[in-house]
Parts: sequence; C-alpha cells; structure tokens
Amino acid sequence: MNQLRKIVLLLLSIVGFQSVSFGWGCSGHEIVALIAERQLSDVAAQKVLSLLTNPGLYVNKKPFRFCNPQKYDLTNPSDLGLMAFYATWADDFRDLDKTTAPWHFWDVPLNLTTEPALPQFCDQGCVVKAIQDQIDKLKSSANAHSKAKALALLIHFMGDLHQPLHIATNNDRGGNCIPVKFLWNRSCRSE
Repeated sequence: MNQLRKIVLLLLSIVGFQSVSFGWGCSGHEIVALIAERQLSDVAAQKVLSLLTNPGLYVNKKPFRFCNPQKYDLTNPSDLGLMAFYATWADDFRDLDKTTAPWHFWDVPLNLTTEPALPQFCDQGCVVKAIQDQIDKLKSSANAHSKAKALALLIHFMGDLHQPLHIATNNDRGGNCIPVKFLWNRSCRSE
C-alpha cells in the first residue's frame, strides 16, 4: 500500500507541475546566438559589440520583450551578452511591423522532390531572402542604427533558419502550431 501511494503521489506531482513546453522559443534563439558569438573573430566581436551597445532598438521599452519581460532590464542587457539579448528582438519587432512576419519562415512544401531556389516559395519574403537582405545592409554604408537593426534581425533569422519546422509548410505556422498532447492536455503556441 505504501508503494502504491508513492506512485500515485509521483504521478499527481508530474501532472500537477506540467507546463507548456516551447521547444525553440527564447532559449533556442539565445543558444544559437551564443554559439555564433563564440565563433566570432576578435575584430567581428568588437564590431558586434559596437553595433549592439545602446542601439536604440527598444525605444520607450517598446516593443515589449517577446521573452519574459521581467527577465530583462532593457537598460542593462542579460548576463548572456548582447547577441543573446537581441536574439528575440525580431519577434518583438514583428508586432510593430507586420510586414516582417513572413521573414521568419520559408514555406517549402513538404512533398517537394527537388531543392528549392529563391525566389521559389518566397513571394512575400522569407527567412533566406531576409538573411541576405540583412547581410547586404550590414555591408552597406547605412547608419549605425540601421546596421544594429539588421544585425539583430540577422541573429534572430539564423535561429529561425535552424528550426527545421520553419523551413517547411504544413499550414502549421512554422511549426508554432503543432498541437502537443500530454495525457489529456493539448497546447498550441500562438505567436
């Protein structure tokens, strides 16, 4: 009887403490940024630091942090560093500029048997084109604010590109709306 009680208590604890799981989300983008940051040369790291130090992307604390807004003080970026701090900025910015929403995905049909090429499946923009556009802006003579914005977008889009469900379409909004079922609970992340 004592063994049965322990098992029931354990199961109730597991079910009681369950939470919605975001397999990529903020942590995934931060991890991709941290990996990229460790690959930078000293010269590149200095240029990134100069662009992302007080770039004015969060004006009047808007757009609000897509990730936990209480986790960050916008005047003092996270302990993870500036690249990780701005890794989710593009999700915040997408709420202000809806035209950037298609830039996060590349809706390649699942049944495609050949390798897609741009501009295929990129009518309103897509992550592959958006990455090239941001690289072009960083190489241009644009002002520091525009380059900081391009760099923040590029950091995020590289994370999006590495999320497999963002590169195929199944009418699931880049994998963000794949229902997950745990016991009797279903969840669907809506961005």
